[in-house]
Amino acid sequence: MHKQTIVNLCSFINRLMAMIAKLAVLFFPFQTPERLIRRINILLEMSLIFT
Repeated sequence: MHKQTIVNLCSFINRLMAMIAKLAVLFFPFQTPERLIRRINILLEMSLIFT
């Protein structure tokens, strides 16, 4: 992959993570950050598999 593609992918993932974090705070205020981070890591791994 080109370097620019990787940079674009990383920035997209960062935006996605921020959006997921905001949604998670809205929908799951009772959950611990550790569980949330683990869930985001799983989502990130899945997104890396599909790209």
